[in-house]
Amino acid sequence: MRIATLTAVVAFILAAVSGLGAAPVDQQERPAQALGQRPVFGADVSMVMVNVSVLDGEGLPVEGLTSDDFILLEDGVPQTVSIVLNPSEVPVDMVILMDISGSVLVDQIAMKRDAVTLLDALKPDDCVCFMTFGNTISAGIWGRPHDEALRSTILGTQVRGWTPLYDAMIVAIDRIEQAEDECGTGSGPDGSARDSAPGGADRAPQERRKALVIITDGGDTSSQAQFAAAVNAASMTNVPIFPVAVGTALTEGQGALMGTGEQRRQQRIAAAPDASVKARASGTAEPVTERIHEFDHTTRVAKQSAQQRWDARRNSYGRGLADSLREFADISGGKFVNGGESAASLRIAYNELLTWLRSSYVLGYYPPPQEMLRTYRGHAVWHELEVRSRVASFRLYARPGYYRSDIDRTASTGAVQAGVEMLGANEAADSLFPFARALQEDPFNWQAYFYRGRAYGVLGRFQEAQADFLAAARLGPGIGPVHQFASIASADIEEYGTAWKHAIRAQQAGVEMMEQFEALRQVSPEPADLEKQLEVPRLYVGPAVVPDPEAQAILDAVLRGIRRAISESAAFGLVTQPQAANYYLRLQISSVETEGKPRVKGSLELLETSGGRLYDDGFTLQDVFDDVATGRVLSGKLRELAAWMDRR
Repeated sequence: MRIATLTAVVAFILAAVSGLGAAPVDQQERPAQALGQRPVFGADVSMVMVNVSVLDGEGLPVEGLTSDDFILLEDGVPQTVSIVLNPSEVPVDMVILMDISGSVLVDQIAMKRDAVTLLDALKPDDCVCFMTFGNTISAGIWGRPHDEALRSTILGTQVRGWTPLYDAMIVAIDRIEQAEDECGTGSGPDGSARDSAPGGADRAPQERRKALVIITDGGDTSSQAQFAAAVNAASMTNVPIFPVAVGTALTEGQGALMGTGEQRRQQRIAAAPDASVKARASGTAEPVTERIHEFDHTTRVAKQSAQQRWDARRNSYGRGLADSLREFADISGGKFVNGGESAASLRIAYNELLTWLRSSYVLGYYPPPQEMLRTYRGHAVWHELEVRSRVASFRLYARPGYYRSDIDRTASTGAVQAGVEMLGANEAADSLFPFARALQEDPFNWQAYFYRGRAYGVLGRFQEAQADFLAAARLGPGIGPVHQFASIASADIEEYGTAWKHAIRAQQAGVEMMEQFEALRQVSPEPADLEKQLEVPRLYVGPAVVPDPEAQAILDAVLRGIRRAISESAAFGLVTQPQAANYYLRLQISSVETEGKPRVKGSLELLETSGGRLYDDGFTLQDVFDDVATGRVLSGKLRELAAWMDRR
């Protein structure tokens, strides 16, 4: 039985569920495309792509290998390698993400100069996006390595501001995953088309490799995202990440605080001007002693248990800044590069990075079918990877595994956006199709239910509208407009008890419902305890992010369960903004059993808005995906909490 011990705490002060406007979309859905005879990996293509760097006994890149030269195993079972993208033949689409916060001031000249030197070493067909992060995260500029605009942008960058590393990394991953012909596939140095076929015949668009290079000191002082969210993004991408660590990333540690960068920034402000000195003096900062890290994925990470993987990720931030950057590289199949604390060291680091890129193959294979669950769970399952060479002296480096989920959030979000646009164009009937697609890809997408309910309402199909609004309320409890529309739709079909219940929940969540109350009074008597329900304590339960997608789905189910229990409780109201709460409810998770029926042990803690703990009570969930049983346990715990508050 595999056990993953979780010590993560739900960060109740994180940003709550956003308001209801157009559905936010980070990634547009992209159809699969065929390039020649080779398939291209995308959200809707089942092929798995694995970046593999191959070095010989002297540490030099090995080129010219074919599929026959590799042995690839998934979960110990040999797989058929369908495609191989050779580094000597396939261009690179690269994002260079540079830290321009004030903490890298002393390194800025060498960072910018050697970034241009890196461009000089790339090939003419490579394509580069240069992005920066400081006070803001730049949109980035794409160009060929020789483009003067690209070089001028790099050299003209000004250092300023804080360090939203995790936010910037997540944005950059999205940017490189979306990259498609950004520089004009096959163009020469002057922008003209290149010919590769005999007689100058046009060729098909090139297959291309991808890479993300992050130049930073490793600190994060202003991200909204947590370290865990950044690890999740790195573990779910097919893009290898190459952090180039400079300055304090090599000499300073940070306390193991798993909150947001903004929390850490406020702490540093309070401790200024010598926070790092005080941290080292107090023993809260741990120096990073290992300056150069050579990581053999196939002999270390691939053999770790879920518990070991979790522990490594949970603790990596506390061990030091460089270890955090290593985690991003290791889990994505990239390479941590020591940039040193001098200009000469940084130049060596860029050369090491180039060696790695020149040795990087991309292998593609179709994985064995994943065992399908009877119901969707949003469960990301870890599959171990091992890549070997038939030449014993070659050293191979690849990501240790990948996560495969039974849902596709990216495709679902894109489909919701398409449906919302159709609704805005008065095409309600046509919008039903993308909303159905969204729910097919992600049955947990409450926005798909909500907006489809609105489409049904426009079409006068009130019974179906109510069913979708109730489904949205079940998946997104405490979201005021969802309960508001559930109430209106229920009244339209004369289910007045349901209409009152959701009108009260909407009012508790902050939506002004007095007009709806008055309208309901005209057709149905109000609940005898209406005033009492409107005055119950409001609870806020914040989101939880853990650096393991396999455990994340389980924690998401627990959070849905506790929010649903609060929303359905007569003793409490649920809000999605911490400032609207009378108390915070925090889930402290002590252990999660990930095999079979996920079993969770933990406790519920009631906190004052100032953070002081008032109450805690342990609980055990035998199967978090059993909504009925989970709801029964959590509802019982809320009744005990309500009784305690009455006695208090």
